Amino acid sequence: MLTLIYTSGTTGPPKGVEITHASMLAMIGAWTNVMPANPGDRLLSYLPAAHIVDRMTGHYLGMTHGVQVSCLTDAGSLPAALRAVRPPEIGS
Repeated sequence: MLTLIYTSGTTGPPKGVEITHASMLAMIGAWTNVMPANPGDRLLSYLPAAHIVDRMTGHYLGMTHGVQVSCLTDAGSLPAALRAVRPPEIGS
């Protein structure tokens, strides 16, 4: 097991979901088929770290592809942060 993600419990009691190494690598493979990731690429993290997309992009893309992550404490600052961080366009 690589990590646990906890559900919010909106459709029943909250529960932990086990994410395996193989599952995460498969998700990263699917993600990078659509949105290639390269060493030095930059992205902004504004989702809670408990969210699976943030966990994948904010933690594991850095480990597997050398992506640099800038974390925001306030999603309202996203427009200014995009100008400052300048993440690459999809497909560039």
